[in-house]
Amino acid sequence: MKRLISIILCVSLVATLAACGGGNSGNNANNNGGGGEEQAAPYLITEGVLQVALEPEYPPMEFKEGDELTGFDVEMIKAIGEELGLEIVFREVGWDGIFLGLEGKQYDIICSSVSITQQRIDDKKMSFTDPYMNNGQYIIINKDATDIVQLSDLEGMKVGVQSATTADEACRKYLETPGSVQYTLQPYDAVNVTLLALEAGQLDAVVCDAVVAMAFVNSSDKFAISTAKMTNEPIAIAVGYGNEELISRLNEAIAAIKAKGVLSELSIKYVEVDITEDIDTVLK
Repeated sequence: MKRLISIILCVSLVATLAACGGGNSGNNANNNGGGGEEQAAPYLITEGVLQVALEPEYPPMEFKEGDELTGFDVEMIKAIGEELGLEIVFREVGWDGIFLGLEGKQYDIICSSVSITQQRIDDKKMSFTDPYMNNGQYIIINKDATDIVQLSDLEGMKVGVQSATTADEACRKYLETPGSVQYTLQPYDAVNVTLLALEAGQLDAVVCDAVVAMAFVNSSDKFAISTAKMTNEPIAIAVGYGNEELISRLNEAIAAIKAKGVLSELSIKYVEVDITEDIDTVLK
């Protein structure tokens, strides 16, 4: 009996407290008409800090000079941090696990030459900012290989890619297309290793992002970019899926630094041409 009375008293007390608390709910900006206020999730893992994941083996976009991170993306995100008044903290992550880390909220964004593809949009595992650079999967060939002008000319050749990239995906998709020619696809852990294999004569061609292809060809008189092109997939910053607040702020910052000429300057610095204007957003 005492136990029953105690329970009744506790229930009455809780009800009284709830009623008192509900009396102020009308002053809450996000009041839904009854209970307490819904708290919006923070758009950053740590207030005032933008945690940025990248794989630092992708020159000229992100790479190391000694112990220092540098490259187009590195300088760009620092400029974005200044624009937003945020501290930038870099997280160096292997490409094979970089997207899982974003899903697991180990960092806020990936700024590491991330291509927008229809598959990534459909998967709904990440969201994207506005694109900041033109990009597609280009084919690097020996300068004297003038006969490689379309994808079918790769028949019987050894083609290198960095594994788990959109170059890898595009090459595999092409091989699986009914009626397509067949070539030997050789994946490598890093794009620089892939390019070294091409230089050593172990490959006939390499498929990689346009910006990497351009920088590599500009640094060598032995190679060229084929007129054949695998895909069109502009580059953007990858954000945790549905984090619209962060996407909005990043888009504002991207637009601001673009208006100041920062993106054009960085493109010319690292690629020797400006590929940040007139971005083709039609995915192919």
